[in-house]
Amino acid sequence: MTTAKKPHTSYNQEEDELLKRIYTCNQATESMLQMMEEEPAAIHSLTLEDILLHIHTMKQDLQTELLHLLLEKAIHSEQRAQADELPSPEDPSTETGS
Repeated sequence: MTTAKKPHTSYNQEEDELLKRIYTCNQATESMLQMMEEEPAAIHSLTLEDILLHIHTMKQDLQTELLHLLLEKAIHSEQRAQADELPSPEDPSTETGS
C-alpha cells in the first residue's frame, strides 16, 4: 500500500479502472464458458481450463489491489477528517481568554 497521499479524484479514477478490469475478467470468463457449452467439440478443454485459471488469478490479483486501494482511500479520508477538525493557528475561537 502506498503511503503517499493522493487526491480523492485519483482514488476514484483508480477504483473505476480496477472495477472495469474486474468486470472484463468476469465477461471473458462467461464468454469462454458459453463458448465451451455451444461448441464443445471445437474447443480443447484443457487449454480452456488453463486460460480460465489465468483469468481467475488475474481477477484475484485485481481484487486484492482494489482492496488495498479502498483501505488506503479510507485511511486518507479519515486523516483528512481529523485534519479538518483541528483548529487553525490563527482561529480566534481557539484562543483562551485574557
